[in-house]
Amino acid sequence: MRYDAGPTSERYPFVFAPTDAPELHELRERYGLEALVKDSENDLEKVRRLCAWVHLRWQHDGLNEPSSPDPLTILEEAAQGKSFRCVEYGIVVAACTAGLGLPSRVL
Repeated sequence: MRYDAGPTSERYPFVFAPTDAPELHELRERYGLEALVKDSENDLEKVRRLCAWVHLRWQHDGLNEPSSPDPLTILEEAAQGKSFRCVEYGIVVAACTAGLGLPSRVL
């Protein structure tokens, strides 16, 4: 999906994560994301629930990086007690929303 915002759109295209990648299916199933957003009234509520869920996975630490910057690794390492930077929150939220069919991207 791409949004055109005038003359700068060619220089800065909005590129969204694919919503059908096998990794996103695994993320959705392993972490029960559909159940997490099941009773949401709209997409905004789904995103809010996902953001809150991701926020609770680890403590922020501006100096730590995961061994790999993919959402499954980040969540696995967070479950082991590791803490990460803000960008990892964005990576995981974008993957969770994409896994539920909502267009998303990391900024």
